[in-house]
Amino acid sequence: MTVVPGTPSPNSQEDVNPRIDDLIPWVHRMAGRFVRSDREAGALADRTIIEAKLQLPLGQTSQALRLQLFRLMLKNFAAHSSTERNRS
Repeated sequence: MTVVPGTPSPNSQEDVNPRIDDLIPWVHRMAGRFVRSDREAGALADRTIIEAKLQLPLGQTSQALRLQLFRLMLKNFAAHSSTERNRS
């Protein structure tokens, strides 16, 4: 077996989830700045958190993790906004 430095183990995704969980209040506050409705803000925050847990890379600093969460939220907000405009 060859060990490559810096390569996370398959189980290491568990390490990032508690760090994301620690930022859940921040994500909800940020979502409230994107949309006015509490229900829509909650939905946006939940989509962002789920997506983050599924795809964010490991070993990030807290600041980098916040930036990634913000980028995911912005992407989700833009996708939702364009869907809403197309329905109108």
